[in-house]
Amino acid sequence: MIPVITASNRRAHRSLWAIIFILSGCSMGGHEQISEPTDHPLLGKIWDARTGNFIEYDLLKGQAAQARHLLLGETHINPEHHRIQAEVIGDLLDEGQSFALVMEIFETDQQQAIDLATSDDRATADKVADATGVRNSGWDWDSYRPLIQLGLEGNAPILAGNAPRKEVRQVAYAGLEAVPSDRITELGLSTPLPTASRQTLTQVIIDSHCGHALGDMADRLVDAQRVRDATMADVMLTAPSDKSVLITGAGHARRDYGVPRYILERTPDATVVSIGLTEVTTGLTSPEDYVQRVAGEDIPFDYLWFTERAMFEDPCEKFRESLKTLGDHGQKAD
Repeated sequence: MIPVITASNRRAHRSLWAIIFILSGCSMGGHEQISEPTDHPLLGKIWDARTGNFIEYDLLKGQAAQARHLLLGETHINPEHHRIQAEVIGDLLDEGQSFALVMEIFETDQQQAIDLATSDDRATADKVADATGVRNSGWDWDSYRPLIQLGLEGNAPILAGNAPRKEVRQVAYAGLEAVPSDRITELGLSTPLPTASRQTLTQVIIDSHCGHALGDMADRLVDAQRVRDATMADVMLTAPSDKSVLITGAGHARRDYGVPRYILERTPDATVVSIGLTEVTTGLTSPEDYVQRVAGEDIPFDYLWFTERAMFEDPCEKFRESLKTLGDHGQKAD
């Protein structure tokens, strides 16, 4: 049973939802970019994490073309990541590939609106934005418009990949008990994450919330993340095309606890390729440095593509300000 939100716990619930919203990686626009040195030795290189070798783009393009499910894991605020995604999508279309384009920025309960907006040959990305209200959802629409326009011009079905916010909110508040049992089974959530993978995801969530997602809250946020990952996997698996391409945050594209895990649990023989678009960091000059920094038990991506870093104001400072604002509003309400 989902707990009822009463007046006595409403303030705590507001704070929890603020954390969930930041977890979703949605607020990406309107920040001033700070440049970093562009002479990093890994910049522009592609590393095959399975062989430990650097490869050329043509080889990666071939692997992407052969994949049944391709994941392009981004840092949402990095323009170079979106440029690379557009390059890969464009090259697949140029080679005559048909695929469904699955977008994290849209939620599955928006699919009907997307279908209506793309139902004729006059469909445009902006019509999809108008139909879904995505411009007002916190995502930087200008970053995603070219990707969706490419898909439309290539006759790719545009699919909403993300779980609805209401469902994510319920899980973050009440855990997986908020999800009907048949839905748990359908999404492959009845099988728990391996201990090492869950520990890795828990630490990622704690770190990304500046130490505020602790204890039971962290456990529930892990469950919320799992629902989102399993939902995106479900959309890819049930897409109306033989091939699917997912545009998502890099955390969702991880093989150890993200979308690929749920795809492979349900279809073990599927060919899945996960590309982690990876921002370089000063002082970390070896690909292994990045694997060790983010990996748990398993290598998290098939390929790492190194790019410049998009640096913005300290997210933890902004997070603390948001929590303070919520607290101030709660006190005034009392």
